[in-house]
Amino acid sequence: MIILMFRVYWQGIYFDGNEAFRESLFYIVSFMSTTGVTLDDGAADVHDFDKFFVFMMALTGGCMGSVTGGFKLIRVIVLIKITAAEIRKTIHPRMMTAIRVGDTPVPMRIVGRILGYFFLALMTMFICATVLSFAGATFSEAVAMSVSCLSTVGNLPGLCDASNFIALSPFGKVACIVILVVGRLEVFALLIAVASIRIRRRKSDW
Repeated sequence: MIILMFRVYWQGIYFDGNEAFRESLFYIVSFMSTTGVTLDDGAADVHDFDKFFVFMMALTGGCMGSVTGGFKLIRVIVLIKITAAEIRKTIHPRMMTAIRVGDTPVPMRIVGRILGYFFLALMTMFICATVLSFAGATFSEAVAMSVSCLSTVGNLPGLCDASNFIALSPFGKVACIVILVVGRLEVFALLIAVASIRIRRRKSDW
């Protein structure tokens, strides 16, 4: 928030420090909670740094257990700690390290699940972007719309808005509906539901 506040103040977007603070706090809460509410339609005036910042906040999402979309903040923290631990192991191969969040060690099975979810989420985003590109969206629009739907955030200022979704073909709009459902349920939950249905069908065939 401090980085965003100083950027909008330094660029002269808001000359009042209090206003810069309020605007920055509003956008951070709006997009990390994946509410997606914006204060104006000035998408053309959005700086590239702001676009990247909003994009990353929509990807990250809120806290675990909340109804927000995105990857969830605690998973991002654990991923950063995993990366730092692997760097330390590379430098000191005999070092024994444990992934901790605060004073609580993270079990390896949880670490494995987070890594699996991370790569599954990336693969899902890639597939969704490919489908939207096939539906007529450009590369940047397809990536932005796939993140927008998977995180259920709605518009991403300067990246995609309602006009981009309106311009899609009927196939693209149906694809966005499916992507929204996948993002709302999360990929793991959807796969578990599909797997349970298949298991029940196999049992009924026996």
